[in-house]
Amino acid sequence: LPILRHCRATFPDLFLGANFYTVNGLEAFPILGRLAREGIKIDAYYADNSCLDHEMTDQPMADRIQEIRSSTGWDGLYLGGTACSNPKNHAKLCKKVPLQDCKQLAETARKHMDVVITTASDGGAIETEKIAAMRQGSGNTPLGIIGADLELVQQCAKDIDCFLVDSYIQADQYNIDPVKLRSFLAAVREASG
Repeated sequence: LPILRHCRATFPDLFLGANFYTVNGLEAFPILGRLAREGIKIDAYYADNSCLDHEMTDQPMADRIQEIRSSTGWDGLYLGGTACSNPKNHAKLCKKVPLQDCKQLAETARKHMDVVITTASDGGAIETEKIAAMRQGSGNTPLGIIGADLELVQQCAKDIDCFLVDSYIQADQYNIDPVKLRSFLAAVREASG
């Protein structure tokens, strides 16, 4: 939280998003609400796991997250991780979702968040069928991809509304490579016409 406070104080007009790794909205939204009451505006929150379960019709955890969000006073943009890859099967991250369930899960997701976020691969080839199914299911709700790179932008930009970029543009653990960032932004501009 000190980093968020410092960033907001240093850049009061910057659009500022946050992610607390493996922390879903049940825990994050009360923290964001408290920060908002302190005058520390966080514009967006990315939850690694929106707690949707493709094996269930009812979504009690996602419903509870919506209730908590409404009660906290935080009014930022909620980006929820849905059908994201989880190669190490971390208990607090998304469960693997079969391709045939991705469209329906995205339809459910759009009722619970502002932006549906997913991954484009499990470390191998880009899963264009998954992205197309998620795009169809999310309808008019924005669809985003986390872990984007140039190849993904070039292949899938028409189906994606936003890209969350991480290690692809890093120079090292603490710094962004400006050349990689510029080339990524140029690819997004070119792909989006």
